[in-house]
Amino acid sequence: MFLEQKATDVTTEEVLKGIEQLGNLDFSKIKMSSLIEKLVEWAATTGFKLIVGALIISIGFKIINKLVGRFMNVLEKREVDITISKFLKSLITVTLKVILVLPDIGVYNYLVLLH
Repeated sequence: MFLEQKATDVTTEEVLKGIEQLGNLDFSKIKMSSLIEKLVEWAATTGFKLIVGALIISIGFKIINKLVGRFMNVLEKREVDITISKFLKSLITVTLKVILVLPDIGVYNYLVLLH
């Protein structure tokens, strides 16, 4: 899902024209109220998505740490060699955190493309 890209109808000429217009902006003509309005609008939409993503990652990391802790207790009770235990702990922790973070980033990018 996170590797999918949304197709657009924007041509290269339109992109270059937009970049050229950005270079010609006169910031003295921009009204502060419209700038604040745009900032509040961005914070209301994108800021909420960022907070939800951060909560998902935070809660997920806590769950992963608890699961890995329980797994380490099982390995300790079975008297598995400490080097193997530490290796497995690192491997499982990193793998689960990558599995957690990648879709979250993909979902966020997909939602930004839709907006």
